[in-house]
Amino acid sequence: MNNSHHSTNHYFVKTAGLLSIFSGIILTGILFYAIIVLNSLGLTFKIFEERPSFIGWLEKNHVAYSILWIQYAFSAIIMLPVPNASSHVLHHSGSRSSSLIKITHIIGSCGFLIVLASSIFLYASSPVIARSHASDMQHSVLLIEIFESLGLNFRLTGELMIGIWLLGLAAYRIKKNRVDNFGWFLVFSFLCIVVITTAKAVGFFDFEPVLMVILAATYIWVGISIRKKVS
Repeated sequence: MNNSHHSTNHYFVKTAGLLSIFSGIILTGILFYAIIVLNSLGLTFKIFEERPSFIGWLEKNHVAYSILWIQYAFSAIIMLPVPNASSHVLHHSGSRSSSLIKITHIIGSCGFLIVLASSIFLYASSPVIARSHASDMQHSVLLIEIFESLGLNFRLTGELMIGIWLLGLAAYRIKKNRVDNFGWFLVFSFLCIVVITTAKAVGFFDFEPVLMVILAATYIWVGISIRKKVS
């Protein structure tokens, strides 16, 4: 019975690690999709900031814009088992603070759920905004301000919670009198998430593409790390 349970956990962790790697690859793909595909369709930071221009662009290209959020939602949904898998690895490696392990994996799971919800919300709202453009521009601008603001704040909150989970992982990677490169990279990822999400929320600067690169690298490294732990 114990061997069967151990085998199930082993398979679960290995699968979650693979999903984490895949999610990192998807995030990289999203960045290229935004830079190459959406940019070729005329979407720039300047157009995105000018709401009437963006609504006009969205009316013609809402399918392409919706695909962006489908990809983002998919990258979040396949990360849902990863925090739980990482907690299995920490238990297996003899970590003593089981309550802290549970808290960090719950926070991480909730973070991915919030990012998933925000992506679905933005995916669903884009055709609504595009259709409203034909009838009333002022109404469309108001709609996009509400939808984009809600979606953005949910997404940033989710990413911040993911950062807390990564910091929890870092606490177990960085051991006394020993340098752990991955552990310190997780700390670096957490700090970047805090700085970039806070700056984006208050409108100070927008380095979210940089954050996507960092998260992509982190997810891939997390996936490789937890798969190695059960090899």
